[in-house]
Amino acid sequence: MTKRKIITVVNAASPVSIEFYEFGCERSQSQPNEDNVLIVLDVVSPDFSKEFQTRAFESGLRTYECDGSYWALWRSLRNELVECRSALIHVHMGRSGVAAQLIGLMHSPFSPRVYTLHTMFKEYRLVHKVLSVANVALARCTVFVSSSARDAFPTLLRKIAGRCRVISNGVKFAETRVTQSRKKRFLLNVGRLVPAKNQAWLVQLMTELPDYSLHIVGDGELRNELESLAGKIGVVDRIHFWGMVSRQRVRDLMEEASIFVSSSVREGMPVAVLEALSVGLPVVLSDIAPHQEIANLISGVQISKARKQAWVDGIASIDGLERSGYDQLSMSLKRATSEHFSIDSTYRRYTNLYNELLGL
Repeated sequence: MTKRKIITVVNAASPVSIEFYEFGCERSQSQPNEDNVLIVLDVVSPDFSKEFQTRAFESGLRTYECDGSYWALWRSLRNELVECRSALIHVHMGRSGVAAQLIGLMHSPFSPRVYTLHTMFKEYRLVHKVLSVANVALARCTVFVSSSARDAFPTLLRKIAGRCRVISNGVKFAETRVTQSRKKRFLLNVGRLVPAKNQAWLVQLMTELPDYSLHIVGDGELRNELESLAGKIGVVDRIHFWGMVSRQRVRDLMEEASIFVSSSVREGMPVAVLEALSVGLPVVLSDIAPHQEIANLISGVQISKARKQAWVDGIASIDGLERSGYDQLSMSLKRATSEHFSIDSTYRRYTNLYNELLGL
């Protein structure tokens, strides 16, 4: 069988980057008939650089770090394309995606190009919309990570895009969740600290939940603002800001928490929510289309309107379950998530798409 070369190009890589872990490292290990290459345009953070290099080496993923240089991106991608004219370029982000696709057109115009859109187009800022439209126009195929993301994409642009697919994000499944280790009234949120994730709502919600603690994992532009808000409303002693931590530490926290909460106002198909469900952690989610899409497939997922009392009631109904009822809910969530959102299913669907575009 002909060995596929898949060149993934991204703006950045971080401890929560699915492009690095799922599309890079784990896919390299699970797909022996692929030569996987990851090109990172921006500087890899010094705090993550060692893990980045170690995980890539252990998984057989070849990487290029361009340190913010488009010249280095051009040189790296050109070299890979010259070595294998039948390579496929897979882009996920605006700036690096447009640059990579233009370089691909220049040096290997017949190499297929795939663009995966990871969030809702209509919520993008103007500059990101322009970059997204350019990526759609340049790509041979556009992939949406959820049906709701596809449906939110303008119909005219979908016609311009031509070939479109929905391939949901997927997650890897660990051993059965140890429910005995969970802590009562322990709320967990995982995500970048940016407006789209809306963690300010969760911080403010803590005034209505005096017996609960909230653990927020992630970093971003709003961290200082969120910490200041927590102090201002008198809940700072019950909120733990973890910053950026390893994936294993995130998994450990999911094993300890009693409920995962997400108040996002914009998502594509939220991996953190799927990871929580994959370990049987009950969730309370904001009322947005991607969350509704998950709830339609997985019974027991709670969707709450943007009213504090609705969230308080939803959280209390889960934490008020007897151990047997909680364990039953936990196992049900895990089974349904395995059925609908396994990473193996995601890999199979991308493999079929890659083979189709490469004519294999």
